[in-house]
Amino acid sequence: MAVVRLCKGRFTAGPVMIDEPKPLTLRLIFGVETRTLLQLFFETFGALFLLILIASYLREPWIHLRPGSPEQILAELAPIVPIWLIFLAFIRHYFRLDEYQRPKFLQTVSLSAGLLVFAYWSYPYAQKALGLPPPPELMTWPLTVTIMLVTTWLSRHRKAV
Repeated sequence: MAVVRLCKGRFTAGPVMIDEPKPLTLRLIFGVETRTLLQLFFETFGALFLLILIASYLREPWIHLRPGSPEQILAELAPIVPIWLIFLAFIRHYFRLDEYQRPKFLQTVSLSAGLLVFAYWSYPYAQKALGLPPPPELMTWPLTVTIMLVTTWLSRHRKAV
């Protein structure tokens, strides 16, 4: 559907100018807030997917690395890269936010970090007292994701003070 826009010559029998329709892009479909959240989502979960791939690949029984070899050290350090990519995604998201959203984002991150510290520090004592199994290394990220989602939901739905 073309938009008709009259030019300056509309009073002097000049030609009528017709604007071409703009192609649909993310900028036209979503607002700024939605785009920044989508970018954070894809960057974070892309790095998380990379972390899961690396961790599951290193657990394969056919991978035999000599203990103490440089390959073995690099293989054990490989999961650090996606973790830092997640951190960089959060920093990039912070700088994309406006001055109103930045304090809310920092409150959400600090509340999530506090809950994660509470959970990870209290679990060994509960494990010892109640005889709980040790948490598997690969399954600690669902707890982190769950706590981040809950604190994000709480920060969005809390009443203004």
